[in-house]
Amino acid sequence: MLLQRLGRLWRHIETIRPVNARREAWILSPELSAAIASPEFAFGATAWVYAHYVLCRSLSVWQGVTQVNLPGQIRKLIEATYAKQDESEQMAKHLHQVETMRSKLERLALLGLSKGGSTLPEEKAQMRHSELESTEVLLIRAYQPDAQKRGTWVTLLNYERLWVPQNGRSMSPNAWRTLSATLMQNTLKVTDYLAPEAVSKTEINWLADYFYLGKPEFDESNMLRVALVDESDTVKSLNKSLSNGDYFINYDAIVGYQTSKRKKS
Repeated sequence: MLLQRLGRLWRHIETIRPVNARREAWILSPELSAAIASPEFAFGATAWVYAHYVLCRSLSVWQGVTQVNLPGQIRKLIEATYAKQDESEQMAKHLHQVETMRSKLERLALLGLSKGGSTLPEEKAQMRHSELESTEVLLIRAYQPDAQKRGTWVTLLNYERLWVPQNGRSMSPNAWRTLSATLMQNTLKVTDYLAPEAVSKTEINWLADYFYLGKPEFDESNMLRVALVDESDTVKSLNKSLSNGDYFINYDAIVGYQTSKRKKS
């Protein structure tokens, strides 16, 4: 399925690419000296996601690059970014912040994400340190429960129709894994405030054998968001109303997940 999507994307690019198009990219970035002096101002919101030291070192490596061969040069660029060298006083301070955060995260890992003697599930662990929480979003075209057959018909983004039994354990292990993987291919990791609003867990409990829906005792009632994508690519809630009170959300197979701020009346 992934190869089919890539093929469609490439064919789409070929149809819209001008004849005189060139393979080039523009890197919009601040001056290195300004970035080192004030990363929060120079990098904006990005400075809250990545370490200041890593951003400045990346900028120092890329600012002299006029030609790059991908993926062949990726390792070389990464190694240059993290190579040890004599740092200025300000860069040394940024490096110290990185080392401090690394030590802090190592201690958290050794604690096993433990709170009050109880270990939290792996879903609580973040892939990288960030102040912004994210959530899994399952996007589908439609769904139709069938109480008599104890399952739900689900129409995926590519209009493939799947039968999802309420009891996944009634299937063979291989079929269960295959169905779970197919559903997972229609999920995205989205920043929490840009995601569709959560619905009652009872409304999506038919997915409990295929996704981790969270435990109330861990404050995980919103682990999975489920939303519908209509013919106009608008992302809506399961009752077909707007899925987010502050943002309009669209999903396009080529462009991907898009949001725009709603104007308050």
